[in-house]
Amino acid sequence: MPLNLPCPECGAKIALSEPFPQPRSQLKCTTCGRGLAVSYPDGVVEQLRSRGKRFVGERRAVPDPAAHPVDAPRVPSAPPPPPPGRRREPPPTQATEVLGDRVSTEAATAARTEAGGFEGGTVAEGTVVDGTEVAPEAFGEEEFDRTVPSARSPYGGLAGNVEEPESRRDVGPAENEPTRRFVDKGGTEAPTEQQQARRRPDSEATGRARAGREVTERTERQALAKQPKKGRKRGVLGCLGGFGTMGCGSAVAAVVLGLAGIGGGYWYYSKDLPTVEALREYTPATVTTVLDKDGRLLGEIYEQRRYVLPLEEIPKHVQMAFVSAEDATFFEHGGVNYMGIVRAIGRSFTSGSSPKGTSTITQQVAKNFLLTNEHSITRKIKEAILSWRIEDTYDKEHILFLYLNEIYLGSQAYGVEAGARTYFGKSVKDLTHGEAALLAGLPPRPSGYSPHRSWESARKRQEYVVAQMVEKGHLTAAEGKAALAEKITIIPRGNTFLEQAPHFTEHARRFLVDRYGEEKVLNQGLQVTTTCDLDLQKLGQDAVTDGIFEVDQRMGFRRAALAGTVGSDSEIAKVRKEHEMGMRAAQGTLEDAAKGRSPLPSKSTLEVGQVYKAVVLEVDKGWVRIGIGDHEAVIPVAWADWAYQPDPKRSWRFRDQADLTTKYDWDDDGTKDHAVLERGDVILAKVASLSTLTSDDETLAKELPKAFKGTPGEKSALVAARLWQVPEVEGALLSMDLHTGAVRTMVGGADFTRSQLNRTVQSRRQVGSTFKPIVYAAAIESKKVTAATIVPDAPMAKATTTDFVWKPGNYGNDYLGNITLRKALAMSRNTCTVRVLEATDPSMENDVIYEFGRRLGIGGIPLYRLPPDHRITPETDQLCPWVEVPEDHGCKDTVPKGPGTKLCRSCDMSMALGSASITMEEMVRAYSAFATGGKLIEPYYVTEVKDRDGKVLFAHEAPVPPQVLEPEVAAITTWLLQNVVQGGTAAAANRLGLKALAGKTGTTNDEKDAWFIGFTNDVITAVWVGFDQPAPLGVSSTGGRTALPIWMDYMEVAAPKDKDRPFPMWGDVQSALIDEDTGRRVESGGRPYPFLAGTVPESTGVAADQITVGELMTEL
Repeated sequence: MPLNLPCPECGAKIALSEPFPQPRSQLKCTTCGRGLAVSYPDGVVEQLRSRGKRFVGERRAVPDPAAHPVDAPRVPSAPPPPPPGRRREPPPTQATEVLGDRVSTEAATAARTEAGGFEGGTVAEGTVVDGTEVAPEAFGEEEFDRTVPSARSPYGGLAGNVEEPESRRDVGPAENEPTRRFVDKGGTEAPTEQQQARRRPDSEATGRARAGREVTERTERQALAKQPKKGRKRGVLGCLGGFGTMGCGSAVAAVVLGLAGIGGGYWYYSKDLPTVEALREYTPATVTTVLDKDGRLLGEIYEQRRYVLPLEEIPKHVQMAFVSAEDATFFEHGGVNYMGIVRAIGRSFTSGSSPKGTSTITQQVAKNFLLTNEHSITRKIKEAILSWRIEDTYDKEHILFLYLNEIYLGSQAYGVEAGARTYFGKSVKDLTHGEAALLAGLPPRPSGYSPHRSWESARKRQEYVVAQMVEKGHLTAAEGKAALAEKITIIPRGNTFLEQAPHFTEHARRFLVDRYGEEKVLNQGLQVTTTCDLDLQKLGQDAVTDGIFEVDQRMGFRRAALAGTVGSDSEIAKVRKEHEMGMRAAQGTLEDAAKGRSPLPSKSTLEVGQVYKAVVLEVDKGWVRIGIGDHEAVIPVAWADWAYQPDPKRSWRFRDQADLTTKYDWDDDGTKDHAVLERGDVILAKVASLSTLTSDDETLAKELPKAFKGTPGEKSALVAARLWQVPEVEGALLSMDLHTGAVRTMVGGADFTRSQLNRTVQSRRQVGSTFKPIVYAAAIESKKVTAATIVPDAPMAKATTTDFVWKPGNYGNDYLGNITLRKALAMSRNTCTVRVLEATDPSMENDVIYEFGRRLGIGGIPLYRLPPDHRITPETDQLCPWVEVPEDHGCKDTVPKGPGTKLCRSCDMSMALGSASITMEEMVRAYSAFATGGKLIEPYYVTEVKDRDGKVLFAHEAPVPPQVLEPEVAAITTWLLQNVVQGGTAAAANRLGLKALAGKTGTTNDEKDAWFIGFTNDVITAVWVGFDQPAPLGVSSTGGRTALPIWMDYMEVAAPKDKDRPFPMWGDVQSALIDEDTGRRVESGGRPYPFLAGTVPESTGVAADQITVGELMTEL
């Protein structure tokens, strides 16, 4: 009789059939999923084996017929479970029990049980632990015969499985057995074993069929023993004499030859086939996800977009949608649907095409995993053989699990979870019946049926799948009707990588590739947590985008960059129609209660803040009327006052376009041939408000009446728009947490789709005056100057070794005379900085500034991370330029170059003014030492990397920050940088209202690079603006007017006031009141200055604004 095992978890009664699982083998309950290990009562195993019963991995022992006579053939003990989605029908016969070769009635079974027979294996609870024996809890509902539940993947399943049973090839095919029928107690004819097998959706069918074959084999052996001896009558053939004997022999020979041919063909096509064992541990290519610090998705990296889910996490209606669409008899066949093949061949004869649609889900698994996509009869034969083996080795659930996670659904989506996210923007567990049916219709032609490309085709397939689900009983007629009536919303194709934080995600990808290789990153489903704060990242991206557009506007209107110009009214109407239809198509929502999609809207919808193509309809001095598709908009001259002819020699501060009809010589040919804008010009316009009369934005609502006075929008509600052009200038922003080094925001450029260059780490640009704090800090550390030292701000000239006279000057060529070092840095005086460098290292032979900068990590790897005996080379050190010199030229650091020449590290005094090319990351790291009391904070971007199973591969370990400066030097430098913000070149930052705010502007020659680097107690942020190929930004485009506004827009949120607190004064810093005219200490009335111990000026005993007798005599 079957061993009945009650599950202690869910109470399910489970029957085991031959071959029985070995004691202590591991299984699971398919009802509740609990892990098990089988044990039997004492003596049961021996009793079963003595009766000829077989355990997994054992050959059958022929029982003693005398001890166990065959009373009757076997009848199934219970009806098979129905396919998923169908109701269970009542059993056609009374259940009986079979033990060994004996068949007994229910009464007999009950009597044996009461007399002390066994009901089943014992069950004890336990916990599944890899590599250890597990106490059993329950068994699956289906008999455990030819199939074994396998480890579904790292995403679910048991740690171990029972030993695989012998394959079906050890048992003769069921089709060759004689058909035998039995009658139950009520006289009703019981279904045959083959009929029962066809009904069963899982491994029970094969187990029952095998048991039936065992009975058949025994019956045939007994019949052979009773056959007549030679010379006795042999029935009809015997009556035919020799001819009958010859005919019988020929038939037998034909059968033997046929079987031999089949066997030979089977051997030929299967001898080189791959093993199906590869399907046991399913580890497909899947998506590497990059997350922000709070687990929000930044981007995905993949070759195949796939998210592997265990079968139980895929809703039943989704499973049945695919089964109905692709293989309606999946739970009934043994791998190949023979009737389906016959029907397909019949259709091919009538249509004249090759047979299609004959592959079962199992065959598709065989093809997708183990074979190529070659179209040939050979591949189909191999596919069939592999399908038999797959069905012989795995249960239906595992096969369906493989299929649903592997199937290609178009738009780079592999598997149902990726398909659900790609087309519906949701997880597969949230799909409706209608959405599941649409998705299930895609596999035959993913591109042709894609709703992204052809909604009509996708809709027809959806209708077919719903009809199949209703026909097969997986949906009721009412549910099918409701599924087709659902609103189906297809989301546009998107790319999270590009939409969220592209430069940050790409930087993380490079980190991963360097560490693990490209193949693992693309295919092994790594889970990467970064330091990015997505909210701040988006804020930074918006700040850079808006800021560089403003800078680009200042440079003037590039008429040559217009999208085109059309002349006649008909051409203008055609262009407007094209724009309108394009916007309508982009805005179609693909949803409708009846058909799943609405027709294209009758008119497109404009969105505030978006940029659209437009055509100029009418031009006046003070306004331009434009057509944005079917919409009409007005651009007032106040919102196009930057549309003047570019002139890099003129400052934007004194230019405004007051007349849009003014003509210019745009192409420098001496002829003023075109106005700023003309009728028919195809331009870009940014929608500011949907009405020129009102706006939900209070600030804009106040601006509208003035801006649109005297325009067509003054009295009519037209769309309010601004003139727009694609910026050519670039920008970058990097922001770091000063406590940890975690980079919260990385904006490597204005538009990743236009340029993937990450200007925060991959570009070396001249840093201008942002290098000056390095010079001042090194000078203060040397104690040769103090913050109160008086420095002449006056023209100067320096002779060089190349007979060239270097004349550094101030921006604007203005000079302030004698000023303190504090004021010299606050006002960014170039001549003062050179004089400070000269006082600190007169001949530049001691490398004071160079070594100080290298200590802070400028120009390469910080010195603390290099061995003491490291060699300085152009690859490791880029703070100073390397020049080619004769071999006998004297210099400290050299590298051989060629015959008679070498490369020499050449530092000169221009480095004090920021002539060195440095990355933004290096500058942020260097400034961190000022903000933290001398500790160098290393930026990092990736917090943790896990593999697809959740195992941690990498975890950032916060290093102990090295002390690269004395705390007192850092404190005094921070104080100097505070003065830059409080009343120097960055005074505009005071509007943030922060107590602790320090930083430095930077501008290179001809305004080719503009910088600002600033920090609070918690956050440091750097901003750069410029062209990738260095070119002037225009007169007056300094760091304070280009980079600083971007920095302020970002820091207004990144450095909230509720966390504001004064900077600490680290170390033993002394303070004294200083008369800034003389740099001397006074008793009262002066400004407090910080000093290193031993560097405070001596007191003169006078108050500020007083002079000594010596000074008076000097003046006289």
